[in-house]
Amino acid sequence: MSNHRQAPKSIWPRRDGLVAAITVFGVSCVGLALVYGMSRQVQIDAVRGELEALARSLAVQVDGDLHQTLVSSEQMGSPEHLQALAPLVAFHRSNPNLFFVYTAVLREDGVHIVLDTEYQYRNSRSTEPPDEIMDLYEGDDPEFVEALSEGRVVTNRSPVADDEGVFMSGFAPIHNSTGEVVGVAGIDMELSDYVARLAVVCRALFESMAGVGLLSVVAGLVVFRLRRNAAAAAWRDAAAATELRRAKEQAEAANQAKSAFLAVMSTKYAPR
Repeated sequence: MSNHRQAPKSIWPRRDGLVAAITVFGVSCVGLALVYGMSRQVQIDAVRGELEALARSLAVQVDGDLHQTLVSSEQMGSPEHLQALAPLVAFHRSNPNLFFVYTAVLREDGVHIVLDTEYQYRNSRSTEPPDEIMDLYEGDDPEFVEALSEGRVVTNRSPVADDEGVFMSGFAPIHNSTGEVVGVAGIDMELSDYVARLAVVCRALFESMAGVGLLSVVAGLVVFRLRRNAAAAAWRDAAAATELRRAKEQAEAANQAKSAFLAVMSTKYAPR
């Protein structure tokens, strides 16, 4: 019989320690990802709420009847253009954190910009010339089209990045004196503060992941040692059981030999 001892097949200290470490790290990473996602969404929701309020406030300041009269780039600089533009410029001056402030209408060939505060209130960070009356908007912004086609307040659902930065936009309908929707007022907010806050969250996330990695290693080592001790105890129990079985077998063999010997002696010396 071999004297080599093996732990029960269900006890593998290295495997169990590795599984524990991976499990702790995986579960912790999922938790951190959820926290990051929630934090990001809370910030986006806050920006969307601010954009919605600002867009509503801007839209009610636009003269819808006057806005309807602006239909050609030849009206740039006209008294009607400057009169319609004035409340937008004042609004932009009072909210300098906004990147662009404008109005637009929807035609069969797409979205057209009508008023652009860049004409009088130039954004130093902008690299594009001001839009003229009825310039075709060439961007891809589904929420912009949604606001125009449905005549309701809409904001971007997530930040949009381009060459000038990271933005979110808000749109609100402009009404004329009869209550008809004649366009939308739009505002673009550059999200430098949002990006900076998100960078802080990301840095904290990576630092937390480093801590989680260390915790996972410690957890794996603890499980490894516990399982190794359990395996050692199982080896000792297995060895003790083997020795007990062997002693029992030897005792049974000795009893059988004794019985056989006595039987032989009884036959040999029995009275005749």
